[in-house]
Amino acid sequence: MNVTIDKLDLIQQILLIKDEKMLEAIARLIQTKRKSSDEVDGWEELPSSVKNSIETSQKQMEDGEGIPLNEVLAKYRKRYQA
Repeated sequence: MNVTIDKLDLIQQILLIKDEKMLEAIARLIQTKRKSSDEVDGWEELPSSVKNSIETSQKQMEDGEGIPLNEVLAKYRKRYQA
């Protein structure tokens, strides 16, 4: 089982959810699990070059320069035959 593909599948499923209560429940579950495992986001620990790359990517997405999720999923499913 490939964790990256699993994460992408979860993202796709979440994007399709229209029920606001279900989305809130999912958000609470994730927040609870993150807090219980004392997980931190790690942003402050990232090198500035990585932060800059992430911020550039976010800007590109906002400008419509991203790749649709279904294209990304298809590419990696084909590559990893998932």
